[in-house]
Amino acid sequence: MRLTDDRRLSVYRIFPRRLRCWAHLVRKARALYQCLDSEGQAFGEALLLAMILLMRNIHRLRESPPDAESLWAQNQQLLTLLRSLCETHRDIAHVDSRQLAGEFLNDWEAIVRVVETPAHPLTNNVAERSLRHWVLLRKITFGSRTAQGSRVVALLASVIDTARLRDLNPWEFIAQTLAERRKNQPVPRLPMPVLA
Repeated sequence: MRLTDDRRLSVYRIFPRRLRCWAHLVRKARALYQCLDSEGQAFGEALLLAMILLMRNIHRLRESPPDAESLWAQNQQLLTLLRSLCETHRDIAHVDSRQLAGEFLNDWEAIVRVVETPAHPLTNNVAERSLRHWVLLRKITFGSRTAQGSRVVALLASVIDTARLRDLNPWEFIAQTLAERRKNQPVPRLPMPVLA
């Protein structure tokens, strides 16, 4: 478990409606469950159990079951248990347990938002997969080495991926944009997505 995760994530707290990826949280709880410290193991096991039950309920709620009210009540009990576990372990001696409990408490709203609105994704896997090839490009090329170069790569990545998501050929759009700018014309806008 990375010890600096909570500090690294603090930059995202300016976004009021953000979500936390449960896959990362489950991975951290599983690491605790597998650690050598008995207190950490117990905390990790309890976190894992509560999160697995919550995820199961979220999936059931997405299927619109007839017993939705009982699932909501069960979720509230599980959230109370989860919060209580984190509050209990926020000041214990085991460092990783203390840090994970603090991370849960510091990001509580972003973590439980998916429980309150089950249609939200539980993980950020789609976003991570969409960025994977750009990360690989940066590793292969060792980055652009300048702030301006980094900005150009970020803008191109955004335009290329947005065009692809909107079923446009990104290279034709970039060529059209360059042609318009050479004529001192405004930059064409990417078309809005077609909503189903």
